[in-house]
Amino acid sequence: MGDSWYEYMLKQYIYSRREHDQYRRMYEESIDSMKELMVGRSIYDPDMYYVGDLDSTATKFSPRYQHLTCFVPGMLALGSKALDRPDDLELAKQLTYTCFQMYNRTSTGLSPEYVQFRNKADFGLSAATNTSDFDLVTLHKADKKEKEDGFYFGPNRSYILRPETIESIMIMYRITGDKMYKEWGWQIFQAIEKWTRTPSAYSAYKDVTSTKGSKEWTDSMESFFLAETLKYLYLLFSPADYYSLDEYVFNTEAHPFRIMRH
Repeated sequence: MGDSWYEYMLKQYIYSRREHDQYRRMYEESIDSMKELMVGRSIYDPDMYYVGDLDSTATKFSPRYQHLTCFVPGMLALGSKALDRPDDLELAKQLTYTCFQMYNRTSTGLSPEYVQFRNKADFGLSAATNTSDFDLVTLHKADKKEKEDGFYFGPNRSYILRPETIESIMIMYRITGDKMYKEWGWQIFQAIEKWTRTPSAYSAYKDVTSTKGSKEWTDSMESFFLAETLKYLYLLFSPADYYSLDEYVFNTEAHPFRIMRH
């Protein structure tokens, strides 16, 4: 689920001081459809919900939760407050939990690009090879780790310093005031410091299930690490009125825009 279109419907509505109702309508229709067709649940961890992908015919569902899609709980939390949609906040909490566990349940405390889920009939995406996002295969019997984690890993286990989970954790903290989100953010920051910091910068990490340290570095650092990941971490531990969500809207690249004034 790509980010810009879905969140910009909501953010444009907030930015324009709720004066353009078509943005609200389009956002609500999209989110209602997402909740109906794209939300899955782990068969091993009943608290673990995720947003998968849907093909262009809206008939095939991919049980894969991408780190990129972890912007969704933050978006839902913003929408729940702006549009008085309390059920969206509950789903946001469940999705943020999954996004955090994608970090928490790896050997390094870093999240892979995505995790995958099986259905009750033991079908899911291949764990070993890159296949079509919608081609499900019969999986081997789940091992102890998969049952404990609630998900299994695919062939891409890299962490490229993505911001989406930290973005949602920051928004969840500011919306709910629950200090648990600060603890989650601090844990993720410590893992980033431990495993990705190099003598000169930070590096993407090839396999989050490996504890080989510098041997897993790719010697590459995406610009969004500075522009978004670290910015959202800074905001998480700043006072809530610092670039308050009541006064600013952050675009998809984390640039703050002051909400329009009359």
